[in-house]
Amino acid sequence: MIFVGHDPKLLDGQTDQLNEQLSELCTRINIPCILITLGTEGVLCYKKHSPHLHFPFNNLEESKAISILKNTEEEVCIHVAARPVDHIASVSGAGDCMAIGFICGYLRRQDLVTSVLLGSEAARLSLLSYDTVPDSIQCLHG
Repeated sequence: MIFVGHDPKLLDGQTDQLNEQLSELCTRINIPCILITLGTEGVLCYKKHSPHLHFPFNNLEESKAISILKNTEEEVCIHVAARPVDHIASVSGAGDCMAIGFICGYLRRQDLVTSVLLGSEAARLSLLSYDTVPDSIQCLHG
């Protein structure tokens, strides 16, 4: 898995080209999953189907917070919108918390959407705190 931050304008109407580039990148460096944080626009998750990284796709459906950009037998790409944050205390640690939440979901054998949502919520809780990894993310442990 790889986690990167990127400009929120990444999604501006070029999803086919973006899917193609992500597919090429995953193939070239032999990784099955990429999470791209988009700041206030949320997170983009691209996953190539792989026997080494399995996520069930049992709740992969569009909602107000989730957009399915691609969903085939070969790959899936979703965009999860960020929940609003009234007052950002600090951005330090938000990316780490995103990774922690996502990996925690994966290790608990959650589906892809739930894992991305866990990561997104952990990042949001980090933004609300002056601590880089706030105690409040313990509430995500289920």
